[in-house]
Amino acid sequence: MSSILSIKRESLAAGVLFFALILGYCIVAGLSLFIALLLVMYALHLVFFRKVAGRRLLQISFLVTLMAATAVGVNTYSDLSPYYLPVAAVPMITMLLFSEIPLAFSMALITSALVTLLVGEGVDFLLIFFLSGWASAYVVRGARMRGEVLLAGLLASALQGGGYILFHQELGAFVWTGALKPLLISGILSGGVVLVTLR
Repeated sequence: MSSILSIKRESLAAGVLFFALILGYCIVAGLSLFIALLLVMYALHLVFFRKVAGRRLLQISFLVTLMAATAVGVNTYSDLSPYYLPVAAVPMITMLLFSEIPLAFSMALITSALVTLLVGEGVDFLLIFFLSGWASAYVVRGARMRGEVLLAGLLASALQGGGYILFHQELGAFVWTGALKPLLISGILSGGVVLVTLR
């Protein structure tokens, strides 16, 4: 019993340190402080309720960090639309690595929420990327061939484009170049990113 308590104390101490580091980064970078709370709550959920081991938690953290760094890079250092971000790639990679539907679901939700907060978009952005990531993770479940991964990327493209049209009923040249085209490319790009990581 005492070993369990010491492990929980160590995990709690690591969680407090993690929260302090993330909070400090958010303050220095001028980001929403809710990002720190979101990431710490997700890490605590994984450790205490999903019983994720240290190595798996590190891999999950790496995936989330890569997506966050990509979002900040695109938002800060380029003129590209945030709709180009391959957010659906993270839940697909999670499903291929761990073969766990609940984990892929939570990764789709957390990466969509994190990217939405980082690029300053709205709920429509979050839901479009969440649903496309979740559905594409189901498609790659147990995938053995590259064609299945490409199919998941095409599905993500279709869901992202369709989701945008459902949220915004106006169609025109600006909508095509500003949102629909980037969303369609994003889904295909997500499939490509997953293919590259499979090598």
